[in-house]
Amino acid sequence: MKRTYSHIDMDERRKIARWRMAGLTVDIIAEKLGRHRSTIFREIKRNMFIDEVIPDLNGYFGCDGWMKHNAGMGIRMLLNQHAVIERGGDKNVVASLTDLTAFGANLPRPDLDKALNGAPTGVPIILMEHQPRLAKRSATKGVALQLSGHTHGGMVRGLDLLVALANDGYVSGLCQVGDMQLTSTMAPRFGQASRFASGGHPS
Repeated sequence: MKRTYSHIDMDERRKIARWRMAGLTVDIIAEKLGRHRSTIFREIKRNMFIDEVIPDLNGYFGCDGWMKHNAGMGIRMLLNQHAVIERGGDKNVVASLTDLTAFGANLPRPDLDKALNGAPTGVPIILMEHQPRLAKRSATKGVALQLSGHTHGGMVRGLDLLVALANDGYVSGLCQVGDMQLTSTMAPRFGQASRFASGGHPS
């Protein structure tokens, strides 16, 4: 593919940010954009871009911006916390953990015990945890269903084997982990990255 050397535009920066979050390498991103790898490397190294549409989301690691934006929309963020959802007399505990890399964004590390502290007993627990690698631990804590992402189905055939090694064998699909069910999504709303992930398969 012919590589161009014009300035990177906002659409490309958004794609780079999304693909980096999906775990794509600099080489793959460069090939997909038709750019030289050094151009992508320099862009990521800047670690900053200005998004005039949603200014709070400036930057490649704009965690604070995302949290502020979501809070402004009335979305409650569960950072090692839980909420009890009641419908028609039935209850579910919905808990959510910070990511294993949260310390890099000045957020607390994931703490499942803290997240479940004070949760009612005998109520099904649904856990949202970005990475599936600690699913066995979740199962021992009484979690009924864990919802994870992160792996994007391994992204390409072959790479999924490395993704599996880094995530205790979990790549995509529905798995039984002890008494708990784990689902690792293929990120269907992730645009081109999700289409790129179609070579992955359930583990």
